[in-house]
Amino acid sequence: MHRPWRLLVVAAALNITLGTGTALAQKVMVRHLPPGTPVEIVLNAAAVGQGTVDDTGDVTVPFTLPEKDGKPELDANVFVDSCEKSRRIVIVDAARAPSAVPEGCERREISGLFWVRRVNTIVVDLGTANPTLLLINGDYTPPKPMTAEELAAGGEERPHDPLPKGLVMFAAGGLAGLRDFGEIHCGNAPCKDEGNVLSYAFGATYWLTRNFGVEGSYLNPSKIKVSGGSETFTFNTTLSSDIWSILGKAGVQAGPVRLFGHAGVNYHEATTTTEETIGGSSQKTEIQTKGWNPIYGGGAEVWFKKSLAIFGQLDFAKIKGSDEAGGEAVTDDRATSILVGIRVHIGG
Repeated sequence: MHRPWRLLVVAAALNITLGTGTALAQKVMVRHLPPGTPVEIVLNAAAVGQGTVDDTGDVTVPFTLPEKDGKPELDANVFVDSCEKSRRIVIVDAARAPSAVPEGCERREISGLFWVRRVNTIVVDLGTANPTLLLINGDYTPPKPMTAEELAAGGEERPHDPLPKGLVMFAAGGLAGLRDFGEIHCGNAPCKDEGNVLSYAFGATYWLTRNFGVEGSYLNPSKIKVSGGSETFTFNTTLSSDIWSILGKAGVQAGPVRLFGHAGVNYHEATTTTEETIGGSSQKTEIQTKGWNPIYGGGAEVWFKKSLAIFGQLDFAKIKGSDEAGGEAVTDDRATSILVGIRVHIGG
């Protein structure tokens, strides 16, 4: 008696159309066995085909699928008999009981009810502890295994499938600048604005799943400077800042690459210092601001090993705050940063 969960819908989920073809001969491909192993295909209780595993570890055995209700198809259960020197793939009509297990063999069932048709190639993989099965529409060409040289060069066969989740530490360097800093502090005077400055950043991301995570980071731009004046006065203005951010992240995988976007809040502490010389007199003013503001951005990371990646990202952070000393001056600007760095996956 068949178990009630064996529904035909299972076959639909497992009938993967990884390729197309017009061949009408039914075929069984058995994979990952020692070369020279005999393989026999049994349909219900009758042997319908046999072959020997070649040097690739695979063998393909054709057989004739009988017609059922005028159609060459079958709702089947599939079993694997592991014998001392051979393997048997047993395909059984779902309405029938399987044949007895031959003496000296051990039988394992591949879970599911499979809609076997003449256009299918039945691919049975015996390379793992539990055998698996794919129904391929048409012919099937196994993926080419990596050579020893390719494995040695990359260190691992599938370093990015799937991409890591959990804790990822990172460090980066790049450029950062304030959109309006030069315009505000130069005004109409002749002025030199250094623009973007070197910056560094570090932090950690915790990927709750492979697509969603949270991140904490720190960004430290070098001093941003503008200077200028005329024959009667000169000035030099610098801004030193520290920016901490808390972000929510979302990402999607494209091969070895994770494309990501993030948004959240940043907390800044900034000191703007201006030194002016008018005639023979000089004065120095200093404004300190801090505050919480929004930040957003995105980028991409390329995982060339399971534990190591390079990444690049572009961020936009609002920087706004009032003078901590109670004056009327305010900071109201937008910081843009472009960073490139490395990510290291911590743990398994």
